[in-house]
Amino acid sequence: MSMRRNPEDRSPEGLSRYLVAYARGVGVSSPLYGRLLLAVADDPDLLALAGAARRDQPAGLLLLAAVHYLLLKSAEPLPPLAGFYPGVAGGVARTGDPVSAFRGFCLERCSEIRALIASRRVQTNEVGRSACLLPAFALASETARGLPLALVEVGASAGLNLLFDRYAYDYGDGVVRGDAASTVRISCSLRGKAIPPLPEAMPKVASRVGVDLDPVDVRDPDARLWQRALIWPEHMTRAENLRRALEIAQETPPPVVAGDALALLPDILDSIPEDAAPCVFHTHAVYQFAPEDRHRLYALLVERSALRDLVVRIGMEPSEAGSSVLSASIYRHGRPTKQRLADCDYHGAWLAWSADSVGQA
Repeated sequence: MSMRRNPEDRSPEGLSRYLVAYARGVGVSSPLYGRLLLAVADDPDLLALAGAARRDQPAGLLLLAAVHYLLLKSAEPLPPLAGFYPGVAGGVARTGDPVSAFRGFCLERCSEIRALIASRRVQTNEVGRSACLLPAFALASETARGLPLALVEVGASAGLNLLFDRYAYDYGDGVVRGDAASTVRISCSLRGKAIPPLPEAMPKVASRVGVDLDPVDVRDPDARLWQRALIWPEHMTRAENLRRALEIAQETPPPVVAGDALALLPDILDSIPEDAAPCVFHTHAVYQFAPEDRHRLYALLVERSALRDLVVRIGMEPSEAGSSVLSASIYRHGRPTKQRLADCDYHGAWLAWSADSVGQA
């Protein structure tokens, strides 16, 4: 991933406002995290702790992930806070207000939390997003007219979405795609009247590589545990799919190169042979680029496509509506065209295909 911009004002007042605003969106999907973010925003000690997070990362989520990580590592007897986390407490979470237990845990483990949030990143590898990527990859494959795709993921984390063809997908009403024998079963409900291009056979893939500033080593147990800690506590199905996807990835780890995408992409794209179609994709990564770096990425793809018949870029990035937008940019001989493919859930739970994108590429 390229350099990130920091959207937060790290003064106590600025950080508090940011956490309150962010809690409103998070609380819809994770009531526990919504409540805890509000508590951090209103507590000078917790706010100071959150403010110690590395500057290029979202302080609130990093703090919550660090606490979750330490809880997952906890031995018996578990701390009182663990009872509010179903994945730690054996699937049944306590009711009541978690704030007192959370505050006590944070202050007791303050030095460990500070060390974690000063060094770790929020780089969730959400395999559920592959359910939204699949029809976009199908369009890219159709546009490539038989050429296999050379997948390049920007901000790949552990590279789990590079293995999209190793998973099973259930889109409801008996519409099942992918590897029926896979242990990873991703459910994604279809909204609206437009039907996305869900391929009967998986798109052909010639090669796959990811780029990330700090790749996640799927063979490292601690790295896997941190990935688990990034999943919000109530999201047990997401956590289970992550665990199984990591198991698949350990069998054949997807190659993820460490470094800045803007520096590495030119050589990666130039190395792709003419009998494969470059397909660059990113999910919830490029929105974190500084605006000038985002423009550099797009300009780089225009430049590198000048001597090729086709380069495709697929993006799944946050929208102002609180969901995500799936888009495709087609570069032919240096000339880009972009289309909005769909609106979709942040984690891939639903997909609303755009009627005007059906049959186009």
